[in-house]
Amino acid sequence: MPDNYYMPNVDVLPQEDLAALFEKARQMCSEQKDGFLKRLVSKQARYVSLITPGRIIAHIDCPAQGSIDEEHISTIKKILPPDPPGYVASIAFNDLKTLMGANQRLDMANIAPVIPFMGYLMGFSYIGHSVVVFEGHPSAFATGIKGAHLLLIDARMADHLQPDWLDVAYDAMHTPKIFLYHVGGAVQQVVKTPPPPNA
Repeated sequence: MPDNYYMPNVDVLPQEDLAALFEKARQMCSEQKDGFLKRLVSKQARYVSLITPGRIIAHIDCPAQGSIDEEHISTIKKILPPDPPGYVASIAFNDLKTLMGANQRLDMANIAPVIPFMGYLMGFSYIGHSVVVFEGHPSAFATGIKGAHLLLIDARMADHLQPDWLDVAYDAMHTPKIFLYHVGGAVQQVVKTPPPPNA
């Protein structure tokens, strides 16, 4: 786990390329693995996509379909029902080297201390939503959350977002369902306060 959370330096792409990157990341959340690997893990067809500061898409495997009982995913379904499938964007610390840990493996043992709400993200992916995690850099924030049905933000990253991030989110998202995840597990919904009526 990093000592402090910060906005990493990122590769700034042209908006057209950036939009294509996020679209690819969303599509890859449910891609089947090919050939021999697909036969070995035929039940494993869901992923959380992580976009690194270097703008590489990494996959985080979700539990195999049918491996989680209904009781454990009922809360996830209440937050964002699986029908119709939607898009969940998440802002989290995304330095790949940090997430892979000393043994250089992108698994839950290494990810959970850095992104403690990864279980939620996997749950959303497991029930059929596309889930993409990135750092929320100003060059990518609006593009990364465009069309999102839900935005889950690590509260430790919120202070590093652009000052008008909430206004941007309301403009860019399909539905402005926004949550901050705090250390200790508290989840806070963020709602934009309407301006006071004219006197």
